[in-house]
Amino acid sequence: MDESPITRLSSWRIAIRHLWRRIVLPVNQERRGEVQVRLREASEPDFSYFLLVLLSSVIATLGLVMSSPATIIGAMLVAPLMSPIPYCSIRQSFL
Repeated sequence: MDESPITRLSSWRIAIRHLWRRIVLPVNQERRGEVQVRLREASEPDFSYFLLVLLSSVIATLGLVMSSPATIIGAMLVAPLMSPIPYCSIRQSFL
């Protein structure tokens, strides 16, 4: 008998979930708290954060003046804006 597409999709999901649980170890509450503390500490702005934001904005401005997309992308790489984003996303999931 032929399986319906929904049944096949469901069996694939179960197989992937089973494989994922075998590969990735479960995280206990203590480790989760550790990660939250680390992310909170990393997301607090300090002098180096503001210096990198200032430097990246100067580079981006020069890139706009020179009409150089490569320089603007370089400014994005210098910007330290990625450290607050994971903390904000984790914080939103627990609210």
